[in-house]
Amino acid sequence: MSINDRKQREFERREEGILQAALGLIGKGDWPSITMDHIAEQAEVGKGTIYKHFRSKDEVAARLMIANGRQLLARWDRIDPNLPFIARFKAVLRNYWEHNMERSEMQSVEMYCDALDKNLNLSEAMQAEHLGVRKAIIDFATEMLAEGVRLGILRNANVEHLLLASWGAVSGITQLVQTGNFDNLDESAYLDYLCEFMLVGMMTTDVQSPPKPPTSVANQN
Repeated sequence: MSINDRKQREFERREEGILQAALGLIGKGDWPSITMDHIAEQAEVGKGTIYKHFRSKDEVAARLMIANGRQLLARWDRIDPNLPFIARFKAVLRNYWEHNMERSEMQSVEMYCDALDKNLNLSEAMQAEHLGVRKAIIDFATEMLAEGVRLGILRNANVEHLLLASWGAVSGITQLVQTGNFDNLDESAYLDYLCEFMLVGMMTTDVQSPPKPPTSVANQN
C-alpha cells in the first residue's frame, strides 16, 4: 500500500469517527443544540481537524442524511421485485418503518435538514449528493405507486398526491412512536394495520370501512 493510500484510509477512518461522534451526541440533545465544539470533543480530535472534513455543522448533518438515505435504498433494493404489488408495497413500508425505528436518532437531523432545505451551508458537491439521494428515495416510492396505478390496483389519481398522503401518514406516525407516545405499542401488529389502512384509501375497490386497529392501539384511546 502506498503512502497516499494509507493517508486516504486514515482520512476516511477519521471522518467516519467524526460522524459516529455526532450520532452519539444526538441522544444527549437535539441536532440544533449541538456545535462543532461538541462534536470535536466527542470525537477526541481538534476542531480544526473537523473542518478539514466538513466546512460546517450542516455538512456533518448532510453526510449523516446521505448515509442514512443510502442505507434505506439498499434495504429497498433487497426486496424481491417479483413479489405481487401489494406484497411489495407492504415490504417497502415495513422496511421504511424498521429503518427509521432502528435509527431514531436521525429524526432531529432529518427535521433540521428539511427545515433549512436548500439553505443548508453545503459545498456544491455535497448539496448535489444530498439532493440526489433524496430524489432517489422519492423516485423509488413514486415509481412504485405509479406501477400500482398502471396495474389498476391503486385508484387513478395524481401519483404525487398519493405519495404525499402515504408518506405523510407514515412519517407522522413514525415520529409519534419515536417520541414515546405509544410505549406499549405492538409495532408488528400496528404496521400490518397501517398497511391495510393506507391501501384501503388508495385502492380502486370500494371498501365499506377500514380494518379494525390492533387491540394495543385501540386501548390507547
